[in-house]
Amino acid sequence: TSIGGELRLVLLDEVTSLEGLSNLTSVGTRLTISDMDSLTSLDGLEGITSLSEELHMGYNDLLIDISGISNLTSIGGDLTIYHHDALCQSVVESYISAISIGGTITTVWNNDDC
Repeated sequence: TSIGGELRLVLLDEVTSLEGLSNLTSVGTRLTISDMDSLTSLDGLEGITSLSEELHMGYNDLLIDISGISNLTSIGGDLTIYHHDALCQSVVESYISAISIGGTITTVWNNDDC
């Protein structure tokens, strides 16, 4: 399954899993995952390998596992991963060191105490 434009997963407080997106293989431009207060992992997004524009993730209070985007190895634009109370900054840094990013990298206000 492919989305030609942007996929915005925003303000979905009761969503606990993205497994329903496991058939998704392509997002055309931008992927936004924000303000999903019950989400703990990005499992289900393993099929996405590149974005032409941007990955934006913020304010997902319980998110601790981003391995579901480990196959997303190329982002043509900006990468923003910020304000995750439970997500270890070291996990974020490990992820970004292994991918190609064409724009600005912003990773702030994640958990530095892991």
